[in-house]
Amino acid sequence: MKKLWYLILVYLWPPAFLNICVKHRGYETEEEINNVKEQESKRIKSIRKSHFKSFALVFMVGISGFALALAINNYYPLQLFTIRVFRLVSIIIIAWAVLSKLTKEIESWGGKSLPEQVNNFSFRFFYALGIFLAVTSLFLEVSKVNA
Repeated sequence: MKKLWYLILVYLWPPAFLNICVKHRGYETEEEINNVKEQESKRIKSIRKSHFKSFALVFMVGISGFALALAINNYYPLQLFTIRVFRLVSIIIIAWAVLSKLTKEIESWGGKSLPEQVNNFSFRFFYALGIFLAVTSLFLEVSKVNA
């Protein structure tokens, strides 16, 4: 429950969360506290920026998937089996992206080497593609012809 409160503070009241971070570190001298505040402030900004970017990406992908589903429903209605395959493929792509990201074998230079950058990009790409297909499949309707 405490971590949920911290998450709320990160979004709604970053200065309060910063003070908690400084106390958590346990430094006492003014210089140490200022150094920790600077470091933690950067981390908090990074967390907020990263979460905003990921939310924006997922939101845009969701809207795009919804729009594609509307277009498919209007111009090329699909059979139930095709929709199920669509759903299965989206789940497989999401699982593949997540599981490939969880393996740490590629990590060597803290995300700065070219293979690591490609690995990070591939995760974001395939995860976004899987979400796109999943959202699209949620809004697909079964063709009323031959249903």
